[in-house]
Amino acid sequence: MSAFRQIVYISTAFPKLSAEQLDELASSASERNAKTGVTGLMVYGDGTFMQVFEGPPDVVGALYKAIRRDPRHRDIITLLDTIRPARDFGAWNMACAEAPDLALNEALIDLRRHQDTVREQFLTLGEFGRPLANMVDRIAAIA
Repeated sequence: MSAFRQIVYISTAFPKLSAEQLDELASSASERNAKTGVTGLMVYGDGTFMQVFEGPPDVVGALYKAIRRDPRHRDIITLLDTIRPARDFGAWNMACAEAPDLALNEALIDLRRHQDTVREQFLTLGEFGRPLANMVDRIAAIA
């Protein structure tokens, strides 16, 4: 059985991205991830990213180092860095969703206090909702 590393973080985009720039970013990430065995989901709204990605531990670690050095990301906060027995987002090389509420990033920072609100907001994201809601529960359990 393979183990997968999963990282969840939030950051501030610098500068804020237009819809076209976000599509380009998601497309290039999806292409790169398909080649390296990484899957995940990016949620973006009003200049804030929340991203979860998973895959081989060494590949995920190198990708996160690159993200942390990327000047387009500011104020990066790691919410979860764990080893999982299976993928939660295996169907998507890098899916992208619009944040359902602009206050979502503040709720994510204090997830234990806002767990139910964040969970409910994520459930509005259709096919992405259930895996994101489950991830919120795991993050809150260790927060």
